[in-house]
Amino acid sequence: MEDFVCKKCGECCKNQGIVMIYPEDVVNIAGYLNVSTKKFLKEYCHERVLQSDTIRLKIYYMEIGQKCCFLDADNLCSINDVKPLQCRYGPTRYFLSVGSQENCIFLRDKKGH
Repeated sequence: MEDFVCKKCGECCKNQGIVMIYPEDVVNIAGYLNVSTKKFLKEYCHERVLQSDTIRLKIYYMEIGQKCCFLDADNLCSINDVKPLQCRYGPTRYFLSVGSQENCIFLRDKKGH
């Protein structure tokens, strides 16, 4: 495991990019928000179908834009207990948002910037 200590700056949640939403994430977040999985997907997620000659795969993702809709005024994740798998591993691994690692205060401090 990496020696990463989050400084709770929220910068990794303020990047253009996407957060992949897995089935477990859908169930956990919808339950936490006390909404149906269908409502969660409709209100918070985008759907894309990837298809080839042999497979059809439906994926869900959240588009971050200027900041994640679950980032609160104190730069903390309002769904921290059930945040998506990708967020649990970020920003040091598995991030698809532009600049998430470069904007991380911890990683900049570690590099001496």
